[in-house]
Amino acid sequence: MKSRVINILTVSALTLIITGCGGQKSSDDENEDKFDPDMLTSESVSDLSNWEGEWDSFSEYCKDESLQNVWEKVAESFELDADDFKDVFRRLCFVPDDVIKFDISGNTVKGFDTENNEVFSHEYEYAATFSEDSAGTVLKGDVSYVFKTDDEDAGFYTYICLMPMCSMESSHGFMADHFHFSYGDSIERLTNFSNVPTMLDSSITEEQKQQSIITFFSASDQ
Repeated sequence: MKSRVINILTVSALTLIITGCGGQKSSDDENEDKFDPDMLTSESVSDLSNWEGEWDSFSEYCKDESLQNVWEKVAESFELDADDFKDVFRRLCFVPDDVIKFDISGNTVKGFDTENNEVFSHEYEYAATFSEDSAGTVLKGDVSYVFKTDDEDAGFYTYICLMPMCSMESSHGFMADHFHFSYGDSIERLTNFSNVPTMLDSSITEEQKQQSIITFFSASDQ
């Protein structure tokens, strides 16, 4: 019974892609060529300044006991157990290699794990832009910008693909500044994903964290 509930929740969560942050990835995308030059647009960015700052993985909110009440509130709206609900959410926003923090400064992206160990640190340069309706973009409905490092030892972090910043203002104050992303050791790996890793502004208040969870699942009463 528990696995059935989790499967139902998975479907629900995947169809509730974050409000105001692009549309859903179509199931038809799975059958599309994952990389084709026609996916690219002429739109570009000069650097990583739009994403500069310190960021926390949204999935880590599941471990924050101070947020348990809001998890229970949202799970109740789906008539589901809060722990099962959080388990699926954690997988939906999971970041590979236990990376739970980003520090972006200048053209450098640093990733840190749960023990605050530096997992990677590389300088990146703009490489390409995936169009909003391509199979390569992180979320269908908005562009994604690809950056590449020249570090030969970067491995899985050679490429990083970032969606435009979703600001507090654009969500009418109901979701903290955040962005979605993916990374990989090749363009093919970069675009081969099924979850939606998300980083939120690390400086937000407890109240803003709670409201961000509610907004994510469109469970707010606003």
